[in-house]
Amino acid sequence: MGTGFATFEGSAINGKNLDTGMSLTTVRPCRASGTLGFRFLDDHALVAGVRFTAVGASAKNVPIAMDGGGPPPSAGYGLVDLFASYAYNDRVSANFSVNNLLNREYTQFLNVEPNPGLTVKGGITIKFAER
Repeated sequence: MGTGFATFEGSAINGKNLDTGMSLTTVRPCRASGTLGFRFLDDHALVAGVRFTAVGASAKNVPIAMDGGGPPPSAGYGLVDLFASYAYNDRVSANFSVNNLLNREYTQFLNVEPNPGLTVKGGITIKFAER
């Protein structure tokens, strides 16, 4: 769109054991993500945007291992991320991001520990030489 852009991606996988009819423990939950961004300045050197991510809960009807092992069920969650970048020229650029803006507590599929809350990152890239 010239001064802006939008993306959308999603996945939905359904896996069942054909013998038992139970869900497979390693099939990731449904996920959708959308990004909306804008380009500013005459040369579009400044880019800023927001990303929304929604992840469904993991399947509940999974077999439980005899030793109590196996992946713990994960709840669904939604995240909001902000990002920006500025290209001063071909050799110098900077970026900034805020992940999990709303500081949601969530645990990704197959993880035991919760993911970090609000995370702010920034960086500067300087190219000293070019081929």
